[in-house]
Amino acid sequence: MTYRPRYEPNEELLAAFTADARDGCAPLTVTFTNITVGDAASAQWEFGDGTTGKGLLTATHIYAKDGVYTVTLHVQDRFGNIDTDVAADLITVNTPWPTFSDTSRHS
Repeated sequence: MTYRPRYEPNEELLAAFTADARDGCAPLTVTFTNITVGDAASAQWEFGDGTTGKGLLTATHIYAKDGVYTVTLHVQDRFGNIDTDVAADLITVNTPWPTFSDTSRHS
């Protein structure tokens, strides 16, 4: 019988991320940066508006509608360990203010 050692990750996997913007008017572009501790091999993002994305290091998303969004990052290492970071109500998108122009001419 051959003994095969079981390889374990050197670090615990701990999902974490940052966002370069947390609020603004639609359309709002946000770049998320994966700052997971451990050796993540894959990442899956849920942007809170029904869309998902992949991007191990970063993911960019455009929020087209006003609302408050919860963002989730799922990471997995090569050993199959999975961790998730959920940021509830992280992104707030507002309706843009209407713009007015004065078309009257004063002499």
